[in-house]
Amino acid sequence: MDRLELGAEISQGLLPHGRPLRLGLSAIVEDVDGILSYWALRHPPGKPDFHHTDAFALQMRNPE
Repeated sequence: MDRLELGAEISQGLLPHGRPLRLGLSAIVEDVDGILSYWALRHPPGKPDFHHTDAFALQMRNPE
């Protein structure tokens, strides 16, 4: 296998209206040898920190 796909659906009623959404998409993947790799749309400088505000790179609006 040379790829990973993830799909997600969020009920529109759970999303805030009238302001942009900032999403941080990230994953920690462990291979068969136990080696970890860190994946994200954007990594802030330094060690991987998925809670850092710079990691929330995808912006979108909730259609009303």
